[in-house]
Amino acid sequence: MNEFEKQYQEILDFLKFEDYPLAVKRIIDFTLDTQEIGFYTKTCNLLNWLDNNPDDNSKKEKLQELLAELHSALVKRPQQIRQNILEASELTKKYSGFTLGPVNLSLNEGDIIGLVGENGNGKTTLLRSLCGELHPTSGHISYNFKHEDLYDLRTKLVYIPQRTDTWYGSMMDNLLFTATSYGFSPQESPLVVELVVARLGLRKFRKHK
Repeated sequence: MNEFEKQYQEILDFLKFEDYPLAVKRIIDFTLDTQEIGFYTKTCNLLNWLDNNPDDNSKKEKLQELLAELHSALVKRPQQIRQNILEASELTKKYSGFTLGPVNLSLNEGDIIGLVGENGNGKTTLLRSLCGELHPTSGHISYNFKHEDLYDLRTKLVYIPQRTDTWYGSMMDNLLFTATSYGFSPQESPLVVELVVARLGLRKFRKHK
């Protein structure tokens, strides 16, 4: 059983035991994996239906139907081998009285890692170096994906600082602007934003300022 089938079976188990919040999140993952507006629309419509019919007994059946459609669409696609996307070698960054490194790091597609350390140990410095905000004092970073220049690189890497800028207007308006800035079409942007907001459990806050 490959990784995709394991994930599919996991969602079936969530539905079997009526763990709907987890099942919906994973169905959203599958939906985004299709990269098809038709599936984006179907899942967004189902999210709206779930909001308006939280106690409807046909909830499980509707989720199972959508999951079966997603499975049929995704199972035909070849399973990609996880590629290396970033390699840092002997990376150092020096400030007056502080030196970070040398750091050696390799990241592959799908990796989830934890960066742990006390305040002042250089966690933020490392992240800002990896995303191109800071230039290392020595060492080398290889980015194993296409990018034309530093600006293009920073559109493909996301770094969220500890303190973010103030947003004006609703969360949805700001996320729609951001999605459009990253190249999503006018048809895709509202659908993708709705899906991502729901995936993060923020659906009821999407109109908040």
